[in-house]
Amino acid sequence: MDPTEFTTLRSFSDPASAEAARALLREEGIPAHLGPQDPISGPIASAQRGVRLFVPTPDADRARHVLADTDLTDRELGYLATGRLGPID
Repeated sequence: MDPTEFTTLRSFSDPASAEAARALLREEGIPAHLGPQDPISGPIASAQRGVRLFVPTPDADRARHVLADTDLTDRELGYLATGRLGPID
């Protein structure tokens, strides 16, 4: 398996939640990157269309366990990243 191959671990509706999840993974030593939900890029596109969280494929299972163990909603992850609670869905 190519060590530079990445897997989409999860999609988020807002960049703050994605950033908080990425920070949790990095604290566990798992490299993680964010990207737009679709090919249109830029901050406005990301905010409107969501954000994907990528990890190296060999780390994907471990990363899933890390995020599952946190048991946080996207709203709670957003709060961790920004200090503000977003709207309740």
